[in-house]
Amino acid sequence: MSVHSKLTPWLMWVLAVFFYFYQSIIRVATSNLREPLTLEFNLTASEYGIFASYWLVSYALLQIPTGIALDKWGVRKVFTASAFLCGLGTLITAYTESYAWLCFARLLVGAGSASAFIGTFKISSDWFKPYMLPILVGCLSGVGVLGASLAGAPLVMLQESVGWRTVFYSLSITAFALSLLYSLVLRDKKLSSTLSLREIKKQILHLITEPQIWLLGTIGFLLYTPVSVLADLWGPSFMRAVYGYDSIDSAIASSFIFYGNAVGSFIAGWMFLKFTTNKQFFACFMTLAGIIMSVIVWMDLSNFWILCSALFALGCMVGAENLAFPLGARYAAEGFQGLSASVINFLVMVGAIVLQPGIGVIMDLLWDGSMNNGVPIYSIDQYRWGLSALIGSLVLGLILSLGVKGKTVPTPHTHKG
Repeated sequence: MSVHSKLTPWLMWVLAVFFYFYQSIIRVATSNLREPLTLEFNLTASEYGIFASYWLVSYALLQIPTGIALDKWGVRKVFTASAFLCGLGTLITAYTESYAWLCFARLLVGAGSASAFIGTFKISSDWFKPYMLPILVGCLSGVGVLGASLAGAPLVMLQESVGWRTVFYSLSITAFALSLLYSLVLRDKKLSSTLSLREIKKQILHLITEPQIWLLGTIGFLLYTPVSVLADLWGPSFMRAVYGYDSIDSAIASSFIFYGNAVGSFIAGWMFLKFTTNKQFFACFMTLAGIIMSVIVWMDLSNFWILCSALFALGCMVGAENLAFPLGARYAAEGFQGLSASVINFLVMVGAIVLQPGIGVIMDLLWDGSMNNGVPIYSIDQYRWGLSALIGSLVLGLILSLGVKGKTVPTPHTHKG
C-alpha cells in the first residue's frame, strides 16, 4: 500500500471533521450572543428559545433524508450542498432586521448542519476498521468541543470588538469557502448508488421498527441534554443570573461542559469495555450525570472554579452518549451505517427541540413581569426550576437504560434486514 493510499482515509476524515468543527461554532454562537440578539430583536425567553430551536427542527427532520443521501450519493455532494446552506443561513442572519427572517436563517443553518456528524461517521465507517469507530467518534466529539469552545469567550470578545453582524458575515464566508473545497477535494470510498428505492425503504423500515434503535436514540437524547440545552443555549444566561458573571466569564464557565464532553468521549470509549452489558454502562453514566446536574442547578457553587469543575465533570458523563451510535450500527445492514446514525441522531435532536424552548416556557410561566430596558428579567429560582427539567430527563434516562440489550463486546451475528 502506497503512502498516498495510507494517508487518503485520514485526509478525507480531517476534511469531514472540519465541517463538524465549523457547525459546532455556528450552533453554539447564538447561546453566547443571546444578549445582543435579545436587545436587537426585543425577545422574551420563549421567543429566544423558539428561535434557537429552529436549528434543531430542520436538523432533526433532515437526519433520515440526509442519511439516505449520504449512503446513495456520497459525502462529497452532500457536504458541498450542506456547507453552502450554512453560508446562506449565516449571511441572512448577518443581514436581516426581521425576527421571522432570523428564524428562517436558523432553519437553513440547521439544514446545512444536518450532515456534519453522520457524514463524518459514515466516512469513519467506510474508510476505517470497525474497532476504530469508538475512537474516531471520540475524536470527532473532541473537535466539536473545540469549535463550541471557540464560540464561547473568544466569540464574545470578537463580537464586542466588531459587532455580532460582522461575526456572522465572517462565518458565512467560511462556509462558502468550505463548500468550494469539498466540491474539489473530498472523495467517497463507497457509494450505494445502485440501491433501489425498495431496498432503501426496506432498510428504513427495519431501523425504525427496531425497538433498540429507538431506545438508544432516546437514551442518547436524555444523556445529551446538558450539552444540547445547558451548554448550547441556557448555560451562559444561568451563570449571569445566578452568580452575576459577565458575558465572558459566563461563556468560559459554560465551555467547561464542552471540555468535559471531549475528555468524557475518550474515557467513555475506554470505560465501555470495562462493563459487561450495555445497560450497566449507560445506567452508571446516567446516574452520575443526574447527581452532578442536581448539584449544579440547586447548590450554591459560588466559587468560579468549583462551578467550572462541576460543569467539566458533567460534560465527562455526557460523553457516554456517543456510544449510542456504534451500538446502533450493530443493527444496520452493510452500507447503511449513515442511515443508522441518522435515525439515532434524529431522536437525540427531537428531544432537544422540546427541551430548549420548553425551559423558556417554564421560566415565562413563573416570570413575575420584571423588565429592564424592555428586556424580561428572570429570577434565580425561575432559572433553577426551568433547568430542573434536565434533572428529570436524566432520571428518566436511568430508568430506560435498564432496557438496553446486548453485551459491550458483541458475539458475531448477521444483521437483520
